[in-house]
Amino acid sequence: MLVQQRKSVPGLTQEEVAARLNTKQTVISKWETGEVRLNVVDFARYCRVVGLDPGEMLAGVGHY
Repeated sequence: MLVQQRKSVPGLTQEEVAARLNTKQTVISKWETGEVRLNVVDFARYCRVVGLDPGEMLAGVGHY
């Protein structure tokens, strides 16, 4: 799952990401483990919050 790459970005806990996205920590956990897939809008918002470039993340889709 693409979002699992976020774990390599230091400095933000799931709780902090959730607060910035106005959601619950459990939602972030499910995104990061691949239990729940993000829609494109949530994916873009998530990437901005954690400091990842959505385009760069998507460029690697075929490599997973």
